[in-house]
Amino acid sequence: MIVRATHKVLESLKIKNSDKDTSTGAVSFMAEWFVNAFSTGRKKHYIFTESKTLYSIILDNHGIRTRKDFEHLATDVVFALFKKHGDKLPISLFENAGSQIFILKTNNRRIVGSQNDLMHMAQAEYEYSDNYDYTKVNDNPLSFLDLATPEEMFMDQLDDLKNKSG
Repeated sequence: MIVRATHKVLESLKIKNSDKDTSTGAVSFMAEWFVNAFSTGRKKHYIFTESKTLYSIILDNHGIRTRKDFEHLATDVVFALFKKHGDKLPISLFENAGSQIFILKTNNRRIVGSQNDLMHMAQAEYEYSDNYDYTKVNDNPLSFLDLATPEEMFMDQLDDLKNKSG
């Protein structure tokens, strides 16, 4: 699993040198995640964004201080998706995600820009209704996705996987 973290995230984890980028270009579904940090009120969060669909999961980053803690959190993100969509996801995706985690610097400004939009939407949701259910960010159309929503793109990828497997 490739985790592309912003400078802010790398700094909070005290990672001075990110792993060596050995990726070859094209990345498969759920193999690469972008991570950023933001706050709502006094709570600090990480937003994990899948690079192909921009499907995002927002988690409290309380207690995440080391690389090992962060790697466990990243694996938990993928595991949560397997619990939710297990009938459509091959177990090999989860096994690949958990086997080795590479923490790299971000490399795509458009994804980070879309992620910033999603963070602002989450902050607005919190300010407007004190709602901590941040799944609604996946229902917003994004220009990076030609005005499709991350939820639609994620479900399309799941359908493609299901069709390929049988």
